[in-house]
Amino acid sequence: EKLYTTLVEPVLFYGASLWGLSKNTKIIAVQNRASRFFLGVSKNATSAALRGDLGWNSCETKQKTEVVRYWLRLQKTRTDRLLYRVHTWSMSNGRSWESRVKTVLTKLDFNPDTFGLNGNIKSVLKLLVDKLECVDKENWINEIWNDIGKINGNKLRTYRSYKHSLSHEGYVECNIPRNHRRILASYRCGNLQLAVETGRYTKPITPLCQRLCIYCKKGVVENETHFLIDCNFYSDIRYNLFATMHLENNSFYNLNDDEKLSFIMESAEPRLLASTIFNMFNRRKYMPTASL
Repeated sequence: EKLYTTLVEPVLFYGASLWGLSKNTKIIAVQNRASRFFLGVSKNATSAALRGDLGWNSCETKQKTEVVRYWLRLQKTRTDRLLYRVHTWSMSNGRSWESRVKTVLTKLDFNPDTFGLNGNIKSVLKLLVDKLECVDKENWINEIWNDIGKINGNKLRTYRSYKHSLSHEGYVECNIPRNHRRILASYRCGNLQLAVETGRYTKPITPLCQRLCIYCKKGVVENETHFLIDCNFYSDIRYNLFATMHLENNSFYNLNDDEKLSFIMESAEPRLLASTIFNMFNRRKYMPTASL
């Protein structure tokens, strides 16, 4: 991430102070590709979940940050300079860059006309950046909770039950094997090749209620909760994980499946959780399926 932010982003956002008010799909694609590469997931992984686990702001927020920073600098330019006079004159033009920036600032509940009274660029910039990031977090939450136009619902319906804020997760900075991180990231993003996911790619698409687990005889949908919490096929592998969770919460075994999953995803040590999911998923390659 440090290499990306110091070597790649300065190139991506070069001159963003001028063009940053427009959405750039190519830059978004670069950031999405970088996040997939870092976590080792496939192209079908949802970008909202990847951004949520990495704790990255959107490209739009980063662009607007550069725009706001430059606008504040122009506001504090010496009044005898031609640059300042052009900047002031351009504000009266409804289609100018200055007017578009003022619209953005107004939406952030900031009155650009009073900036001269406040004076301190750093403090005002920090205030505006905080507001931009707040809006970004709200948009991210709306995205993971958006089920409109999705017949079988949002594939992040499990992810959003335990992920509540746009902040980086501990496993992304732990020194764990890359294949373990990949499996954990895929699981969290709803991209692990369970029946609930593979049913999306059949022709015709398999109805959600028919994406059943073939590794046990319970006849239920093989989703992330069933896989990690309930399927008998992996009981011995998850034993240590459950025992560790019980030590942290004495009432762990009394929780329902959804509560157990949320507690595990929020409290489990990343290395233990990643290795458990890796071993569970790896068993599927060598063991026969159950006959339903």
